[in-house]
Amino acid sequence: MQRPTVLKNNLNDLIRMNIVSDDQKFILDILMQAIREVDQDPTQRIQIFLSKFGQKQTVPLELASLVSRQGVESLTCHAACTLSGMDPRVDLMWSRYGLQEVGGYTSTGIPEAANFQSNLDRHPMTVDNSVLDIFDGPQRYSKITFLQLYANIPHVHMPVTKHPVTRVIASCGVQIKRHLKMILQKAHSYIKCMDDLARKSQCRTHARIEAVFLMKEHIPVRLEGRDFFNPKALHLLLEQTPMVLPFRDNSHGLGLRHVVKPVATHLTSTLEGLLRNSHSQGGALLHQPRDPLHRYKQPYKKKRFPGTVPCR
Repeated sequence: MQRPTVLKNNLNDLIRMNIVSDDQKFILDILMQAIREVDQDPTQRIQIFLSKFGQKQTVPLELASLVSRQGVESLTCHAACTLSGMDPRVDLMWSRYGLQEVGGYTSTGIPEAANFQSNLDRHPMTVDNSVLDIFDGPQRYSKITFLQLYANIPHVHMPVTKHPVTRVIASCGVQIKRHLKMILQKAHSYIKCMDDLARKSQCRTHARIEAVFLMKEHIPVRLEGRDFFNPKALHLLLEQTPMVLPFRDNSHGLGLRHVVKPVATHLTSTLEGLLRNSHSQGGALLHQPRDPLHRYKQPYKKKRFPGTVPCR
């Protein structure tokens, strides 16, 4: 019970369990012991799914440090390559027109720049062979299930409802107190996340290629990012197709990030001000100038004298 992993997780909810590095062998040994003690039905087959995601690891990964290679049926690996300019004053993004020539694109906030994501419907990827040729090594005995080209701008995934600030303003405060508190907390969490991204927008932007490899027949013992890419094929692709969009700082040292950060900060602060000043006001948010003849444009109402009863 004194293990760090046990102390930091709820043992009554093991659907998601964050296992620290020092406890990996300890937890896996307990799992294998539990499997051996289970009365195994010959008609059933026990499979274990082990994931290590979001590490952005740059050092080689030894498969034996996670699990015994014997018995591994399949392995999915995410490998990525980051492109940065030789000039440190240059930001790199993918060109919309270049991506259109090799497979398509998805729009971004900048008209000239774009990203690309392959389809996830298990059909063959609609990508030019010149792009697939840049992958090497384990790709020869694996299958690429997903491919994306994107700019590594700051991004954080958080569960939020759509338009949480507008929801608080337009609700007019007519909900019960508990529900109003809940949507207000979501609105504040959304603004905090946007403020965090706005502060991080001062970082340099680099173009990035990422692919997901599915290995079944041959499971390598050692995985290293550079083994998945062919530098010569990548250089040839960039020379033949204008895919990279550079943004270079001017003579005053001002560049793309000096434009993005003020805009993002202004939008976030404006949204925060709307939430603070127009909380639960609903339609009162629209401050229209009042017509001086407003009092004379009211619908006519018949006056009723005291003691009279309207006829029906």
